Formats: sequence, structure tokens, C-alpha cells
Amino acid sequence: MNHFSPFARRTRSSGFTLVEMLIVIAVVGILAAILFPVFARVRENGRKTACMSNMKQLGLAFQQYSFDNGRKYPKAGNFQAWADGGHWVKGNRNYANSEHGLAKDQNGNFEWNKTASDGTPGTVDVEGGALYNYVKTAASFVCPSTENARDKRLGYSMNCALANVSDVRIRNPGDMVLLVDEGKSLNDGYFWAVDTSADAQDLLTKAHNGGGNLLFADYHVKFFPFDKFPLDGSPEGQANKARMTGSPRFHDLTLPKNGKGECF
Repeated sequence: MNHFSPFARRTRSSGFTLVEMLIVIAVVGILAAILFPVFARVRENGRKTACMSNMKQLGLAFQQYSFDNGRKYPKAGNFQAWADGGHWVKGNRNYANSEHGLAKDQNGNFEWNKTASDGTPGTVDVEGGALYNYVKTAASFVCPSTENARDKRLGYSMNCALANVSDVRIRNPGDMVLLVDEGKSLNDGYFWAVDTSADAQDLLTKAHNGGGNLLFADYHVKFFPFDKFPLDGSPEGQANKARMTGSPRFHDLTLPKNGKGECF
């Protein structure tokens, strides 16, 4: 009778075959294609939450400012040369020249020039604006997902129809937009609520998985998908800034008829 030693048995190679390796690579690729967009959405949801926190902080600052100033909001100036300490953010006068995309109007004042290479006159001086003393941190003015927001030091725009307006004049403040998480690199710090033209630049961002946040006049913050935001039908899909009922809206019958407030 033959006896075989167990040590004499042949051992099979434990390596992968080429076919097995290709199958593993294909499975990993499929899983990556499925999971990477999920991870990106989760990361962006975190940024959206951080943005909402910023806007809530700014909402408290608007509220405190109004209590200290006869229930009026600050002016809705942007960071152009003419914005001063009475505006919610202050202009940086170091950039008030044509080299940075500004031109003078017939009165000799610098004005916005949309043909500038990046559409901006420089960076915003948030520390010199009306709200900074109530916020105490420049980071609250920057949406983490807005293009160029870190360079500009600003990612939000104030509804100019509420500039220097008393908050007691607003009917249903829970429907009235005060601050916009604005899209495009042309964000300039105020939401021009009277411009519903097709070439208007004031838009809600799409950065937060297809939408952006809004701060309302009762100081709550809500996310809106861009495609659910009221539109005026123009090719760019501007917000319907002329509406005076419903939510969200930028105007009220109790506000100045031209809707401009005191932007300037």
C-alpha cells in the first residue's frame, strides 16, 4: 500500500489570474463611479450647512443693527468705491480706478463696469461695513462654495429694495428676501431688485447641489433649488424680482414704488 507524505503534495499558486484582476478592477471602477458623486454631494451638503450658519449670523447682525438704528436696515451698497460705513459692507477705495474695471460717470463718480475682465473692482472691506461690529469675523461674509468669494471676501448680496428701510414696513417678513447666496463671479454685494432684464447678473447660486440659501426678513434661512426659484422667463432665469406677493419675493407694496430703496 502506497503512502503519500502530505509534504509531497503540490501546492496551487495563490496569485490572481489576469481575468480575475480585470474583474476586480472593473468592480472597483464601478463602485468608484457610484460613490464619488455621493461623496461630492455629501461634502457640498456640509458646505451648504456652513453657508446657512453664516447667513444666520448675518441675520442676527442685521437684526441687532436695526434695533440700534431706529429699526432701519443699513444701506445696500456693495464694495464699489462709493460704499461707506453706512452700507452693510464698505467699498475698498484702493480699487477705485479704471485699472480695476471702474469708469467715471458724468458726475465724476466711479461706476460699475461689467466689461471688466473679472467683473469686480477688487476686494470688499467687510470690517468697515455697518454689520461687522455685530459679527466680529470676516469669514461669516464668505460662502464656502461661491466662486471667487474668498478672493473678494464676500459671497452674499443684500436686497437693495430694503436699503435703509424700516423693518416695520414689511408685510409678512417671512416671505421677503433680505440676503441672497448669490451665484456667478460678478456678485457685487447687493441684489439689484429692479433689474429683470435678460442680461441681469443677479442670480441665486447653483453651487449647493443645484441651489442656494436665502435669508428672509424674519431672519430665518432656507435653501432653494435654482429650478424652483421664481423666474421671470428670461434666458438666464433671473429671479422674479418684481413680484409683491408670495415667497420668496423682493418687493412689498409698502416699499418705495421704484423698488430701489436707498441702494446708493
